[in-house]
Amino acid sequence: MELNTTYLGIPLPHPLMVGAGPLSDDIDVVRELEDAGAAAIVLRSLYEEEIKGEQIEAFLHSESHGDSSAGKSFLM
Repeated sequence: MELNTTYLGIPLPHPLMVGAGPLSDDIDVVRELEDAGAAAIVLRSLYEEEIKGEQIEAFLHSESHGDSSAGKSFLM
């Protein structure tokens, strides 16, 4: 039985894909799914709010931010 198909212009050997969810969070599990024959794996979406939140958190916890003098002059 021929199951070849295309998804978004990508040729797939069959239409069985793993949907976005906890299974696609860990790269080792993704590799196991690929080895088990998954034709494609849908990753979870990244939302702009999450990315901005991570960037702000990284900025606030960076060492260079703690050394800035802008906050000190504002408080004087």
